[in-house]
Amino acid sequence: MTLLRKSAPAFDAAILADSVFELSQAELAQRLVSSIDTAKVIVLRSSPVLSDHSLLLSCLDFAAQLTKPIVPSELLQALLNVRSPRASLPKNEAAKSDATVDLKLRVLLAEDNLVNQKLALRMLERMGCSVVLAENGKDAVAVFESDRNLDVVLMDIQMPMLDGLDTTRQLRKINFTKPIIALSASAYKEDIEKSLEAGMNGHLHKPFTEAEIFKVISENCKGKLPVI
Repeated sequence: MTLLRKSAPAFDAAILADSVFELSQAELAQRLVSSIDTAKVIVLRSSPVLSDHSLLLSCLDFAAQLTKPIVPSELLQALLNVRSPRASLPKNEAAKSDATVDLKLRVLLAEDNLVNQKLALRMLERMGCSVVLAENGKDAVAVFESDRNLDVVLMDIQMPMLDGLDTTRQLRKINFTKPIIALSASAYKEDIEKSLEAGMNGHLHKPFTEAEIFKVISENCKGKLPVI
């Protein structure tokens, strides 16, 4: 593998398929990650939902993760991001540059997929949020009934026992007035409208970036954000 040889020429960006990070390719993935700067890597996903065997993928700071079919403008933006000053920073300095605001929000994350949980949890904690996890809609309702200090809910649409739409309706019926943000693999207009009609305040399309989750939380929790 030319990429892994010390004599290989330097490159500005690497575009990798997510299949490289599956368990069957674990050794190759480990060698790749140890030999390249993940801030220069763009991953192409075959599905917006993280699979249980892609744990390695969720734990790394890639420049971007795009879902097939790839939109040319999104790929262009990802390549521009790779060329940005942030991509050339050491990883610890790049992480510090992102964590410029400590949100200090209490977040309920309703998500049944373990890998998606870990990815969102990691992003939220980097933003200074404290997170309560619920693996299904019924658990989310139970969390609210026992914890009235929640500032915002991130709600997966497809969950067992009680889906995100019905969970939102129940939360609104029992006087939960804080923002609820949909987490969905769909970005179709009709699905976004269904979320809003159920009582949600915003919609995040999976896979989302840390910048995207920060933006939607900031827009919906303006009164709770620290003054900087």
